[in-house]
Amino acid sequence: MSTAAFALKGAKRAKTRDALIPKQYWVPTKDLPPAEQTSVVGLLSPLLTDKEIAIVSILDVTALLEKIHSRQLSAVEVLEAYVKQTIFTQQLVGVLTETMIPEAFERARALDKTLAETGKPVGPLHGLPISLKDQFHIKGYELNIGYVSRIGTVSDRHCTLVDLLVKAGAVYYVRTNLPQNIMRGEVDNFVYGLTTNPSNRTLTPGGSTGGEGALLAMHGSPLGVGTDIGGSVRIPAAFCGIWSLRPSYHRVPYQWSANSMLGQEAVPSVIGPMCSSYSGLVEFMKAIAEQEPWLHDPLVLEKPWNQAAFEAPQNKEKLSFAMMWDDGVTRVHPPIARAEKAVVAALKAAGHEVIDWVGVNHVEGTAILDIVYKADGGKDIRDECEASGEPILPGLGEGASKHLSVWEAWQLNKRRDAYRKTYLDAWNTSASKTSTGRPVDAIISPVAPFVAAVLSENDNLDYTSIWNLLDYPSVVFPTGLRVDPKIDTGKIAGEPLPGERDRINAARWEEHGAAGYNNAPIGLQVLGRRGREEEILGIAKVIGKAIKQI
Repeated sequence: MSTAAFALKGAKRAKTRDALIPKQYWVPTKDLPPAEQTSVVGLLSPLLTDKEIAIVSILDVTALLEKIHSRQLSAVEVLEAYVKQTIFTQQLVGVLTETMIPEAFERARALDKTLAETGKPVGPLHGLPISLKDQFHIKGYELNIGYVSRIGTVSDRHCTLVDLLVKAGAVYYVRTNLPQNIMRGEVDNFVYGLTTNPSNRTLTPGGSTGGEGALLAMHGSPLGVGTDIGGSVRIPAAFCGIWSLRPSYHRVPYQWSANSMLGQEAVPSVIGPMCSSYSGLVEFMKAIAEQEPWLHDPLVLEKPWNQAAFEAPQNKEKLSFAMMWDDGVTRVHPPIARAEKAVVAALKAAGHEVIDWVGVNHVEGTAILDIVYKADGGKDIRDECEASGEPILPGLGEGASKHLSVWEAWQLNKRRDAYRKTYLDAWNTSASKTSTGRPVDAIISPVAPFVAAVLSENDNLDYTSIWNLLDYPSVVFPTGLRVDPKIDTGKIAGEPLPGERDRINAARWEEHGAAGYNNAPIGLQVLGRRGREEEILGIAKVIGKAIKQI
């Protein structure tokens, strides 16, 4: 396919998407903020009524569900509010790949009818609109994961996750943008184009679940679902000022979801929720767990929701945290350091302990990951792009010249497991440094060495991908802080670290300064032990209360 042909095919698909959006939801161009206005976060669709403004302003998912289930709000009117705000968001920062608006209203009306007749919700997520990353198959709708070569591929069934969400009562209504190959820290492709950050449209919302991050930041959805193989639900959450959870492998069903590099099991992708509020993470995990997903997807572990593990850290008088100020490879920009200090101060003021954490040979960890992600020699992305003629975007497939043999892949897995053991030992021996006499309860870390990156510069995923390698569950939380040129005036602290990563990162701070990242939210992540999702959610709640974000 020629260059002109692939571009035309992508543009045609984007026009088809737009044509499926009912005309009454488009805001007239004259009523949109000017293109040169960098920050649009907090803006609401002028089409919203006062009641609808109140609806999209309910950030707490539990509170919204209570209003729907008690019939203070109908599923139809909640959906109407979010659809209006979603289309407005699309016009401002470009987040959508697909809409299912007529079907969503049909479902919302049916849910309202059932609740009126029975007095009972059909499930824990009854009436809740949910947005989905463009990886989740929905029967009867096209799904191309941003590849021109997959345009026209219509799903013949729901993926398992969508099936479970429907049974829980959720209302799917849109899917959101992602990068070519799904293996990039920014959102851009030759089908749906570029997604930008609502807090500053010269910055990226992160990737690969950046469409969700931007939509949630604009209150266009109460709860979104994405995937994470190297930071893909965490980076957008931090860059957009929202919450997310990256569970350990095989806790949430991935069956029949689309992906690139399917079959790669050394560091699998996982599914995780994203939300403007903390409560949405818990509601999602409970709703999925109570449906026994291990009976539907053979890879899911049989782990019912553990309420005791969730409550345990909240009932402890004192938790012990470890702060990883940087990873020993790349120093953090001043706004990140400011947020780290603020969180440590808040936790100590709340009676908790915070010790320092030195990353355990992250050079080795990132070296392993670099080989894992390119173990096919770039064949996966090359085949997809050659089929359509679309070029491979920068940062994808680079350096992927060696296709590992089976034996070499085995050796890489051994190296991965040895690294995991080293980190486990370090965590266990932290008991000698805490006042509680037990190992640290959790590690707090930056999500990146910078806040939301300038477009085309989010090329350092080390602060998130390392935890994928270790398979530690993590929650990203907003600190409530934003970059402020009047405050973030300093230079990067500490002596330069060896290697190109630190040099490039320092040069970008020198080039852009705080003004270049103005108004970007500052988020951090908290890591727990492998497979302990309930515990890390409970710990995240403790942090959220300490920093007054819950």
